[in-house]
This record gives sequence, structure tokens and C-alpha cells, in this order.
Amino acid sequence: MEPPSPFCPRRQVREDLAKQAIPETPSRRCVYWSSYLFWPPASFILCPAPPMFERNACRRAAYALFRDQLPALETTEGLLNCAIAISLHELGDVDISETYADLDVLADEVRWRLHSDNRDATVAHLHEVLFEENGFGGNTDAYYSASNSYIPLVLETRRGIPISLTLIYKVVAEKLGLFVEGLNSPGHFLARVDGAGEPMIVDPYFGGKLLSRDEAFARIEQMTGTTVPRDVSYLLPATHHQWIARMLNNLQCVFAAEGRQQDLAAMTELQGLLANSLF
Repeated sequence: MEPPSPFCPRRQVREDLAKQAIPETPSRRCVYWSSYLFWPPASFILCPAPPMFERNACRRAAYALFRDQLPALETTEGLLNCAIAISLHELGDVDISETYADLDVLADEVRWRLHSDNRDATVAHLHEVLFEENGFGGNTDAYYSASNSYIPLVLETRRGIPISLTLIYKVVAEKLGLFVEGLNSPGHFLARVDGAGEPMIVDPYFGGKLLSRDEAFARIEQMTGTTVPRDVSYLLPATHHQWIARMLNNLQCVFAAEGRQQDLAAMTELQGLLANSLF
């Protein structure tokens, strides 16, 4: 099977819904669209939208912030703000300026140690601050908690899932002049630091461990429990639209499993905004 285009035309989504005899509604279309944002298929679990839900389920402030940031989503600031908006739905009292301040403090802790703009030295100091001193890493005790997806809480607890930890890593690293992309790997989101020399694959979930390409495939196999072909399509950079869609899909799956229909509906509303922004 050939991988679908990461930006499948609207017509293709409608045709696929029709083939499965699924009535096309905005919520179903936007959630089904997310299946085209993650290749290979193992990189997501497609959670269906609830058949009926109350409109305006998402907290108003969260919805407004998310909507207003979409035009700038492909910037790092826009990506961060959309992620904060997602957390605002449940947390409610998030102080966005405090989140920014926390990230600035982390970057400043690294910056004063730097004596050059050498990429490898910067990464070494970054890892020293984030992983050795501040203890950022995976929440192995409660991996499927929704709190792992909320950036303000991850900054507070130092625990998260791969995609949220990678976002924090990216934001702090880019304040230091590094360029970081998220790798849309199946089942386990990773970071890649580009620049002089070979790209560096980083696993923020496992304490910032540096991985070779073979080790990255092995890590994916470890986390998914399946054999993964050594195909470069499994280590492609995620667009910021894909990044946010995957964060929302994670939460949709958590809320569906916990029977939290109102919160599931809220994330579906945000998926709708995101999907419509692609057209």
C-alpha cells in the first residue's frame, strides 16, 4: 500500500466516507481527515467523533485562542499557542504569560553556560538543563492521562508524553538558535536537531537520549510492539498542522476511553477548526 498524500484533497476524504457508508458531517469529516495526517498508519489511532454532541462544547477562551492562532500555526509561536489553547479547555485558568516565562527560564539556564554557537555544545548544555537538572521525561506511571498533553502541566510536573515533551524541547532549543523539527514517527514522536553536521535524532521521552537512525527504528518497535520497515517515511518531519492534529487525536482517544463525551466533543470541535484551516 502506498502512503497517502499528507494533504489529501477534500474530494478524496468525501469519497472515502462514501465508500464506508459514513454520513458526512463536519465533525466526522474533520476526524476522518486526521487519518491522512499521519503516515504510517501505526502512528495514530483514529477515534470516531461522537454521533451527537452539544455544540460549543469547547471552553470559549480555548476555542478563541486556538482559532486565532491557526493562521500562524506553521511558526513555533503559533504551534505553542495552539497547544496551550488545547490545555485551556480543561485547565481554564492557564496564565499564558507564565507558561512563556517558564520556557524563558529554561532557555536562560542554558544560555549563560554557552561560550560559542557550536550546535553540539549547545545541545549538550540543553540536555544537561532539561533532562539532568530539571528531570524532564516520560510519564511511565500514567501514560494515558490527559494531563500529559497539557503544556503548562508538563512544565510543572516535568512529566509528559513524547509529543508534548518534544514541543517543550523544540521551543527551548529554538530560543538558543537551534532548529528542531518533530518527527511524526508511528507510536513515538521524536525530535530532530538540524544544523552543521549530521542531523541529531533526540528522544525527549527517554531523557533526551540521542539515537542513530537504526536506534530510532528500534525505539519505535519498542513502543509499538510491532516490526517496523526501515523506511524513511517513518521518520518524516511533522508539519505543525500534523503535530496539533496528533495532539488532539491523542486526547480524543483518552476522552473516548474514559467516557468523557463533553471533552471528546470539545477536541472534535478543535479538530474541525484545524481541518478547515487546510482548505
